[in-house]
Amino acid sequence: LEARRDIELAAGFVSQGATATLAIVSIANYLAVYIKGQSDVNSCSVISGNVDGAAWQYYATTSGPKCDTTSETKTIENAVERELKWMQENGYDSACFKMDHGGTWEGHLKIAFNGKPIASDTQCNSLKYIDL
Repeated sequence: LEARRDIELAAGFVSQGATATLAIVSIANYLAVYIKGQSDVNSCSVISGNVDGAAWQYYATTSGPKCDTTSETKTIENAVERELKWMQENGYDSACFKMDHGGTWEGHLKIAFNGKPIASDTQCNSLKYIDL
């Protein structure tokens, strides 16, 4: 049996500021369920909300006919957890992330803490992304 592939991540930071201790596992689990739910219903729609002090927005894009991913919820959760840890370790309170699992799906997640606004699409599109 072939091992499941991790999601490749790219990050672009919008602003730096002190980050409080984040409930990383809780936030990652919550967001993974929403992201996988969007995939399960084949939706590229924008969804957003707040959880444990994090404001977030997510949508998917695709180069194929369907807006879904073969990623399992736990694989998505691991990717989001890595993103949040990266933010905390580097002192970012607002960031944009791109997630790629090797198919036609690409997930776009924006996260902000400390009452910062979520980045605009223009801000995210103008960032230089780094691989995580």
